[in-house]
Amino acid sequence: PHFMYNILDSIKWMILDEKTQESARMLNELSRFMRLSFGKGTGIVTMAQELECLNAYVKLMQDRYDGAFTYNVDVEEDTLDNQIPKFTLQPLVENAIDHGIDLLTDRKGVITVEAKMQTDEEGKKLVCVTVSDNGVGMDKETAQNFLTVQSKGYGARNVNDRIRLYYGESYHLEVQSIPDEGTTITIKFPAKPYNTKN
Repeated sequence: PHFMYNILDSIKWMILDEKTQESARMLNELSRFMRLSFGKGTGIVTMAQELECLNAYVKLMQDRYDGAFTYNVDVEEDTLDNQIPKFTLQPLVENAIDHGIDLLTDRKGVITVEAKMQTDEEGKKLVCVTVSDNGVGMDKETAQNFLTVQSKGYGARNVNDRIRLYYGESYHLEVQSIPDEGTTITIKFPAKPYNTKN
């Protein structure tokens, strides 16, 4: 709800400032984001669908933050048909914006999403996804508590819990962060092609 309120508030101010083209573009992206978010009602989507929804979200945020950060995507094509729980990536990017990029004062923010195939020690294929930013970073204690109840937010913790529930306890988020340099969150999970029977 806070995301929706913030976007609608931004659009309202654009309309009041008579920025009709910008407000129309944001309304279009909001409509697209909502259609992608709520479509089909399933909790599992393809990586391609998850990225399409994420891209709509990021465009909204870039407008809201007046281009304060750039967004890079580097995704291997063979990851795109694999299934992933819906809303896995958006909370991680939202966290990067709110707690990393938004606090920067000395440089423009950069958020990068990467996805590639890997093979574990048993020969099982994995999808490896990273969300990284060049934001303010976290100290060691904050990073260690990032996915626990001691943290102030629940978005990343919720993603971590859903990954563990869906794929098993051995799969979870990994957090690496350096103060004043940025944060990288990594998710690895079994590669499983999406089909309508999943």
